[in-house]
Amino acid sequence: MRHANQAGLSFTTMSDTVATRTDAATATVDAVQFLGRASDRMFATTVSPSGASRAGVVICPSIMADFIPNYRREVVLGRELASAGVAAQRFHYRGIGHSDGNAVDLSFKSMVGDAMEAAAHLVKSADSSKLGFVGTRFGALTAAAVAAQHPGSPLALWEPTLTPKSYFREAFRAVMMMGVHLDESERITTADMQRELTEAGATQVLGYPVHKAFYDDVVERDLVSELGSEPRPIFLVQLGGTALRKDNQAAVDRWTAAGFEVTSHVLPTKEAWWFLDDRAVPSADLVRLTVDWFGAQFA
Repeated sequence: MRHANQAGLSFTTMSDTVATRTDAATATVDAVQFLGRASDRMFATTVSPSGASRAGVVICPSIMADFIPNYRREVVLGRELASAGVAAQRFHYRGIGHSDGNAVDLSFKSMVGDAMEAAAHLVKSADSSKLGFVGTRFGALTAAAVAAQHPGSPLALWEPTLTPKSYFREAFRAVMMMGVHLDESERITTADMQRELTEAGATQVLGYPVHKAFYDDVVERDLVSELGSEPRPIFLVQLGGTALRKDNQAAVDRWTAAGFEVTSHVLPTKEAWWFLDDRAVPSADLVRLTVDWFGAQFA
């Protein structure tokens, strides 16, 4: 069944499990479906160009509060990549978003497994073995771990989480900021959340559960180690500031010394990752720079 609207888009239900959206202006197609077996499905969207794909890019999203502000950017990135002849694969980790599963079962291994499944689906859909990866915030760790299993694949990182330890420190501080208006006796401290993780097995960060098993699994990991030593092109975009922060510069220096081809860029945007903010809108510069960079990698 086909549906159309005045925006030049048409929507077609292909089957009970796949639905498509066609952009009349670019002829790119979004194919939305669930991957996997019943009750353990992963929500996935494959964006295909009008003609043959010259490569494919898997977009690994972040988690918790980061999942929302980056979502629209990832949608736009996928469609712009497809317009440039590169198929794109978006997905939700099992236990997050529209995918099946429970957050209590989320692990780094399951996140990497979901990204690997998304990559395999894209290779089949795009009929191309050339792959690249994008990691946004915490998703950078997932993208790096999967890219490590695809030697030479280009990797783009949007405001990457370099260590989960710093990510959770930031998350716990966000909770404390939300409680500054409370009486001192009602405020929650980082120590309180750490104790709750240990004693209760879980804590809450602005409505998002953090389970001890997941925390313990990821907290000592780091982005550079997850990517490994196989040189590849890397595009690191920092959102905010006028120059690379010390931690990002240190990662760039380590990769460069190991023979990686690293391109970095700083966009002076203002982000409020843990709080919904009208400023967290799709960045044309961010998408354009990323699409152009992948275009050069797959030339």
